[in-house]
Amino acid sequence: MTDIDSINLDKLRNIVQKFSHRDFTAAQIADDYWDGASEQIGASGAQFEAVLQRNAALLGIQAVGNDQPARWHVAA
Repeated sequence: MTDIDSINLDKLRNIVQKFSHRDFTAAQIADDYWDGASEQIGASGAQFEAVLQRNAALLGIQAVGNDQPARWHVAA
């Protein structure tokens, strides 16, 4: 399982910016963060969701609707 405190927020911010014109999920962010390594992605989806929620203002993102899993977009 991934330690969410070890997730690099600068790397995460760069990944989030790639989605500037469309919604994304924590799973999509995890996929990009781990370069498609399925064993890491599957084990870290919930952790990435927690990181996105905890750092939404810092990352410049906001949740879209009340869906679960949450959909996110870059705040305008």
